[in-house]
Amino acid sequence: MSSRGTANLLTRTTAVLAAGFFLTSLFLSWYAGYNRAPSSIIGQPASQTQPAGGAPIAPPTSGGILDTLKKADEQQQAPAPSGPQVPRSQ
Repeated sequence: MSSRGTANLLTRTTAVLAAGFFLTSLFLSWYAGYNRAPSSIIGQPASQTQPAGGAPIAPPTSGGILDTLKKADEQQQAPAPSGPQVPRSQ
């Protein structure tokens, strides 16, 4: 087999495998949705469930890490200078 024949064989093999992959992908996507029944969220009653304890869960009042960081940032902020400042040596 010459190099030209080998190139033709590889080109045809690639095309056949690509077509096979395409067809199996289409078939699997069709098969996955075959038994799926259409559903609508319109007209269904809203079902809300309570937690196991029966009491609603309240958000935490102690604050999280973001609140702590925000407070620390507010404490460290100094008033912005009105113009450019010359660096000072210590």
